[in-house]
Amino acid sequence: MAGNEAPNFSEYVEVIARRKWFIVFIAILTLSVGVAYSASERPLYVGSAGVLINRDNLSAALSGVVDTSTKGDPDRLIQTERVIAKNPIVAARTLKAVGLRDRTPEDLLAETQVVPATNADMLKFVVTDADPAWALRLATEYARQFTAYRRQLDTAALERARRGVEAEIEKVAHSKRDHELYIQLVAKDQQLQTLEALQTGNASVIQTNAKAKKVRPRPVRTGVAALALGLILGLIAAFTREAFDRRIRSPYAVADALGLPHLGRLGAPPRLLRNEDRLAMLADPDSADAEAFRVVRAHIESLLGKKEIRSMLITSSMPGEGKSTTAANLAIAIARTGKRVLLVDLDRRRPSLHRLFGLEGEPGVGEVLAGDVALRDAVVTVPVDGSDRAKGESGGNGSNGQNGHSRPAAVLRVLTAGTVPPSVGELVVGETLAAFLEALQSGNDLVLIDAPALLGGADAIALSDNVDALLLVSRLHFAWKSKLKDLRRALETCGAPAIGVVVTGSAPDDFYGSYRIKSVDEESRRSRARPTARRWLGGNADRTPADRVIPPGDET
Repeated sequence: MAGNEAPNFSEYVEVIARRKWFIVFIAILTLSVGVAYSASERPLYVGSAGVLINRDNLSAALSGVVDTSTKGDPDRLIQTERVIAKNPIVAARTLKAVGLRDRTPEDLLAETQVVPATNADMLKFVVTDADPAWALRLATEYARQFTAYRRQLDTAALERARRGVEAEIEKVAHSKRDHELYIQLVAKDQQLQTLEALQTGNASVIQTNAKAKKVRPRPVRTGVAALALGLILGLIAAFTREAFDRRIRSPYAVADALGLPHLGRLGAPPRLLRNEDRLAMLADPDSADAEAFRVVRAHIESLLGKKEIRSMLITSSMPGEGKSTTAANLAIAIARTGKRVLLVDLDRRRPSLHRLFGLEGEPGVGEVLAGDVALRDAVVTVPVDGSDRAKGESGGNGSNGQNGHSRPAAVLRVLTAGTVPPSVGELVVGETLAAFLEALQSGNDLVLIDAPALLGGADAIALSDNVDALLLVSRLHFAWKSKLKDLRRALETCGAPAIGVVVTGSAPDDFYGSYRIKSVDEESRRSRARPTARRWLGGNADRTPADRVIPPGDET
């Protein structure tokens, strides 16, 4: 994500697609940890029992006494019962009843949950234990002990009253004067016994499980949860890395960072072309790679409109971004429109055009500037109509059209770097260079200059003062935000305006794949030898440069 605009959904998808293996790695790692942890867990089981809480006070109803304790908030009454159930006295009685002496009431309370049922006057007792039989037994016994303890609390006052009445009965049992009192006391005792019996039904065990339920390990549930957590962590980590990643991933983001129009995206040349230093526009002109250069040409023509550009500098931020290959293929694409194009290699630090066109050892810019060779003798003319058409041409001068008329073959003039002198930087400054560049434009519609990298020295900046426009080539994976800032500042110091940027390292097949007609492998099977300028011209090695070269402005 780059720029100040808010990211849209497609940019989020691009980040996920770009970081998918990182996300998958974190998800798998989290899943593995979760499954391993689940496998190492001590097995645990839960047993449960239910207790019904009766809020109707039958004893009060029979005695005619109004019981205000049942008229309050039902939820509060259930919570009160829950607090009573968690009393250590209940836990101690439970352990004593089942005969467990190796646990304390606090241990049992820690393993026990008393949960109020939803929309019901009921408490659920849940006990966790490593043994399923003990989990079930403890839950059932805990519920029973709670009901017994609750009954004890409810009948405690009645028991005290009965003991007092029974004591009075013993005192008057043998007195004839208190016979009437004796009868009253006996009736009172019987009433208390009835009330005590009715008070025992306020809490009762109504539900017990026949089998304890296993709660861990549960590898499937743990695995699903770990995988979901891993995906969430992976997404968070991916977007965090993206936020701190200083590289620019989108070709359009490169153009936005430089403030230049985006003129096209170029993929890396096929391996066969790279290994043999061949150009897509010559070796496979109907391929998607060649079509990408025609798209760049069309964008440049559309951008410039009727504005006349006689010379253009092609440069990059650093070496290795594909500017020389781009310059050579773009020069061929423009030359095939009928324009007279001269391609000049002024990258004196890392010259490449002599390899791409098979002109090793030929004189070039170095010899021309040194006065050893005339400019017209150093320029080599290369037919660029394609291998089939070139074979049918006589001497590369023309071919028969559809109506039988002779028409000139599309040609490209190439001036290599030649011999590199010790003082490289001194050749690209001063009045001599200005006069040399002006001479290059004579007889040509467009001069394309393969220049050194902008951030690799002062050569490109000096050259920019003597050209009409500048075209920037930037490799996507080389596009760091800090470097693009430096590049933008360097562009501001150039004498010529930058018309746009071409981004390399981004495969064009997604856009131009339908244009592929024949493959590089098919072409290579027809001719494994690299086409050179000598083969295209049909000459032999004994001919002099003057015999092989069509001087600028002399061809028809």
